[in-house]
Amino acid sequence: MLIKISLIALSLIFFMQFFSSQIHDNTQVLNLLFQPSLASTSVQMKIISLSVREERRLPSGATPDPNRDIGFASVLIRLENSQEKTQIIVIDKIEIKGVFNPVVYCINNEPKIIDLKPLENSDMVFHLTNKTGYIGQDRVKAFIYYRINNQKGILESQSVEVDRL
Repeated sequence: MLIKISLIALSLIFFMQFFSSQIHDNTQVLNLLFQPSLASTSVQMKIISLSVREERRLPSGATPDPNRDIGFASVLIRLENSQEKTQIIVIDKIEIKGVFNPVVYCINNEPKIIDLKPLENSDMVFHLTNKTGYIGQDRVKAFIYYRINNQKGILESQSVEVDRL
C-alpha cells in the first residue's frame, strides 16, 4: 500500500517537474528509476527478498577445493502484468554490492528474457555466487538492471546483513 502511494506521489512530482521546466533534464527521469518498486504502464516489478551468506568453513565431508564458492546470494523478485497483453521484460544484469563500499561482490551478466502473459503474476529467484565472500562488508544490496518496453530501469533492494556461517 505504501509503495503504491509513493508511486502516485512520485508520478505527480515527475509530472510537475518535467512539464513545468523549459529544459528537460534526463537526470530527473533517471533519479525516478531508483525505487524499491517501479511500475511501468503495465508491469510492476519489486524485490521481495534478498538473502546473503558467507561460508568460509569447509562443509563436513567435503574435500578441500581452493576454487569453491564462499559467497552466496538469492534475490526473489515479483513481476505483475496488469494489462491484457503479453509484456517482455529483460533482466540485463544483477549485482550484489556493499552498502558502504560499492564493490561488486556477485554479478550475473547473463540476460534473462521473461515473457509475462496477460494478467500474469510471477515470482523469480536468482542465485549468485562468488569465490571471495563479502570481505569487510556486513551489509549488502541487490541491484537489478532491466528493460521493459525499451525503457531501462534499475531496481535497488533494501540493505541486508550478511550471514556468516
